[in-house]
Amino acid sequence: MNLPYFMQFFLAWISSFGFAILFNCPRKELFACGVCGGFAWVIYTFIYLSTINEPFGVFVGAVAAAALSRIFSYRHKAPSTVFLIPGVIPLVPGSQMYSTMKAVLSINIYDTFLEAIKALQFAGLIALAIILIFSLPYKYFEVGKQRD
Repeated sequence: MNLPYFMQFFLAWISSFGFAILFNCPRKELFACGVCGGFAWVIYTFIYLSTINEPFGVFVGAVAAAALSRIFSYRHKAPSTVFLIPGVIPLVPGSQMYSTMKAVLSINIYDTFLEAIKALQFAGLIALAIILIFSLPYKYFEVGKQRD
């Protein structure tokens, strides 16, 4: 997290772009998928460093990814999930799941429980943010001009 924000954006963009390729997203949407993930990561990092509250940062980052995916959906005339799935990839609690499994294998019940709860909390917050944004009417996300 010591990298400048533009570098963090670029690295998150690369990861989201790569996952968009892996998930077989349309070629013309790959750049926007990367932007969605990079933007979500920068928002998460900014909130986390400002408030020292990682779960809140994950929630706000997921809200940003979901909202941006709805905006891109309108502008690009594509389904929201094309942008949403690669957009939340940088926020997925992979390191917590790794730590959970590491603690399971080392038979450390206390650390297993703590890391599993943290991973489930982050996954739940991401799901809650997506539900919150996708429950809003589509007209709120009709920003800009639609692509032909």
